[in-house]
Amino acid sequence: MDDTCLIERLSVTSDGAGGQSGSGWTSIGGVVCRVRKTARDPRARVVAERLGTIGVYEVVFPAGSPVKEGDRLTITPFQMPVPTRVMMVEAVLQSTLEVGRVCICVEALA
Repeated sequence: MDDTCLIERLSVTSDGAGGQSGSGWTSIGGVVCRVRKTARDPRARVVAERLGTIGVYEVVFPAGSPVKEGDRLTITPFQMPVPTRVMMVEAVLQSTLEVGRVCICVEALA
């Protein structure tokens, strides 16, 4: 895997009326990853089509990585001419025998 990634999760607090509100991003940790523009996995293509956006990426992490839907990823490429990118995790593809954790992400606006 070529790139490094900082995983952040939105912290939520009670709003006092029975609901929750976001209170900022908490760092979960750093992990290596690989970003692919096109979804190779047929399950990934189905999710990408449902999202209906052009900038859909497949991000692969080592098996067991602590990434969840709704997380924010700050990805620093191994090859530095490519700028750091921020992506939002839209789906985590589950499999019975996990070799790598595959996530479907969209690029976030800076």
